[in-house]
Amino acid sequence: MSGRHAAVVLAAVWAGYAGQLATPGRGDVRFSIDTALFRYGDDASLMLEVYQEVPLDNISRDEEGMSGFTTVAVLTGADGDTLACEAWRSETRWASGRSAVNSIILPVSPGERVLTVSVSDDLNGLLGTAVRSINVEEPGHFSELELARTVMPAPPGSENTLLKGSLIVFPAASNTFSVPGETRVYTYHEVYDLGGATLRRQSGITGPDGRVVFARPFQEFLIPEGAGSVSLVDSLDLLPARVSGLYNLFVLYTTPGGDTLGLVTKPMLVETAVGETMPPAVWEDSLPMPEFLEQFGLLLTGAQADLYGRLDEPGKAAYYRQFWSGSPEELAVFEGRCRDAGRFAYMGREGWRTDRGRVLIRHGEPEEVERVPFTTAMAPYEVWSYYEGVRATFVFADMNINGDFRQVYSTVPGEVSFPNWREMIRTMSTGEGAESGGIESGW
Repeated sequence: MSGRHAAVVLAAVWAGYAGQLATPGRGDVRFSIDTALFRYGDDASLMLEVYQEVPLDNISRDEEGMSGFTTVAVLTGADGDTLACEAWRSETRWASGRSAVNSIILPVSPGERVLTVSVSDDLNGLLGTAVRSINVEEPGHFSELELARTVMPAPPGSENTLLKGSLIVFPAASNTFSVPGETRVYTYHEVYDLGGATLRRQSGITGPDGRVVFARPFQEFLIPEGAGSVSLVDSLDLLPARVSGLYNLFVLYTTPGGDTLGLVTKPMLVETAVGETMPPAVWEDSLPMPEFLEQFGLLLTGAQADLYGRLDEPGKAAYYRQFWSGSPEELAVFEGRCRDAGRFAYMGREGWRTDRGRVLIRHGEPEEVERVPFTTAMAPYEVWSYYEGVRATFVFADMNINGDFRQVYSTVPGEVSFPNWREMIRTMSTGEGAESGGIESGW
């Protein structure tokens, strides 16, 4: 394979990657799903493998330290008809920092499909949902890639749901890896209908700037005569990843003479402990940059928010698109909220950066707003009440009487909230007989 040919192929890996990132769940239960398409059986039926990763930190536990959650996966067609459905319950011992992983198989046919996966906490009923759009196409000679955290031999008679032949493959359904805590990424995929052929294979990783950060030398191997399907497992070194960002894993197949037979790619997110800033990406995304990348970070919490904040713009755009994949209506609602937040702009500060704008983007318009004007005893303030969904109250006060309303109270855990907020806003008390102007309630 000539140097020019290799450069062209590897440039295409990044500039035109076709793989999907994992789809994060939205709602009160956070999780991730990923998929890979394979052929099964002598009739080469198409099957969609669905991988699930649920961090136990956002699942409740009982007095004995056990956690349980129920998953429902539904595959629908473009017309909304249900094509496949699977439901199961998972129970495991709770441990901080640990995730529960699952894998199921759904029959599928070519066409535009939508996969909806819901996870509900068995103890408190909280729910999260992930929606993923999938364009199912015949895989040709090469299946899609499954990313895994580890691969191990299966004990005799194993009935593990992660079993593939004689191996147990633990999927990395979040497509996210932390370096140096995780030093390798494993891949599993299959080659079809090439029995008797000799292939050359190279695996590698390109970084956020599009350059190759790790690659194995080409390996030549012979597929057994008459083999309809061959499973291939590989591992790649993650330590060369020096910055947090969007990376791309590739597997390139050629003939012994150097002609390209196939190129399989898969994007993944790498978070490094170094915390270096992202270099500018050298590739150009063919899709327009989303308008509300900064505002989108307001919807994320925990590890998702930390990683998103360290991605460069192309990485954020890929994460953004995958988050909203299959949910155009919800995306339209989010973008509408971002635009509506502009009415809270103040003294050069964009509306979404204010407290009221932030709450509006996260929770939408409140069901009720009570505005209490300035009095001689109390600064003006607003009470926002939500009776559906979040079921919360927020209070914003203009402490300096200059139009800058800051959040002083909330019933949402983790939000800024001062129990003595009423005393805080009595900025101009005129004595015991002064008019309060406040709202008497049980807060």
